[in-house]
Amino acid sequence: MVSMTAHSRGPPAGAVGSNATYGAEAMVSMTAHSFGPPAGAVVDSNATYGAEAMVSMTHIHVDYPPAQLVVTLRNGAEAMVSMTAIVDLPAGAVGSNATYGAEAMVSMTAHSR
Repeated sequence: MVSMTAHSRGPPAGAVGSNATYGAEAMVSMTAHSFGPPAGAVVDSNATYGAEAMVSMTHIHVDYPPAQLVVTLRNGAEAMVSMTAIVDLPAGAVGSNATYGAEAMVSMTAHSR
């Protein structure tokens, strides 16, 4: 898994929406999107808005109520996690954010290295 900060230009074409296949390559730099996605992009729209729907984990960590962190299907961006920080993620976990939910939520700023 690679550092999210290394992917400041976004994932390769077709990668968004297929995390199980592309893994970390489908995750873009959260810190690069510090202003968040366009209106309506967060809810159920990662496949549509791609990188635009992935917001700064730092902002989510501060602004979102704790209860929302586990509602990954309704809050798409929250499901984007730091693969760099979670080095012991079980096999298959990349494509199962709904299962690992809050445990996979980390601050991109805190784990920028």
